[in-house]
This record gives sequence, C-alpha cells and structure tokens, in this order.
Amino acid sequence: MCAFCVNGSVLEYKSLYQIEEYRDFEVAYLDIMLSLVHQNATQKSKEEVYEFVKRRLRFYTAEYQTLIDNKFPLEFYSYFFYTPLRTRTQVCLDQNELIRFHGNLLSLVEKIKLSTKNDASFLGV
Repeated sequence: MCAFCVNGSVLEYKSLYQIEEYRDFEVAYLDIMLSLVHQNATQKSKEEVYEFVKRRLRFYTAEYQTLIDNKFPLEFYSYFFYTPLRTRTQVCLDQNELIRFHGNLLSLVEKIKLSTKNDASFLGV
C-alpha cells in the first residue's frame, strides 16, 4: 500500500507543479522498492524482482488514474490483499469487501491529493 501512496504522490506532484525532474527521487524510490521486494521474495532473481516492480508500479499508476477518473479499480484489492508479491492474482468477487475497500481507497487518494497540495517543501516550492 505504501508503494501505491508514494506512486500517487509522485503523480500528483508532477501534475500540480509540472516538474519532470524527479530522476534522483525516482531512482532512490525504485532502489528501495527493489530492496524491499527482494527481501520478501528471496526465491526470485534480481531481474525477476526488477520486472515485477516495474509492472507493479505501472499497475499502481493505472489504478490511481482509474480512481481519479471516478471508476472502480477491481484488481487493486486482489493484488494488494490476495497475492501481494505475485504476478498473477486471484480476483476477489466479494462485493461487500470491494465496496468497503473502494470507499477507503477513495479517502486515501483524497488525502494524498491534499497532502501534495499542502506540502511541497521537499521540492523547494
């Protein structure tokens, strides 16, 4: 979930401030993600971990955009809770779980947006 939040924050900063020069931050963020995943998926090679993290960050970006577009991201819940470190997931079909999660996720996205608008201090803005 942390990766989703950080990814959302980066997207919001880029959108609000039109700052494309996140290279140092993005490299450090990617290194941290790779390290964390590798620690928890020791059976995977570094190349497999790298590909997994790249795919997952693209997925988080797409799911974040789905929420911003007021759509319902069905896969995010399953990837996060059922198969957090796997490339294939079992999709949750429990509508009550999905609706509760969606409401909480929308609240989280609003907090990310608000925090991004209120605190750009690390950018010098």
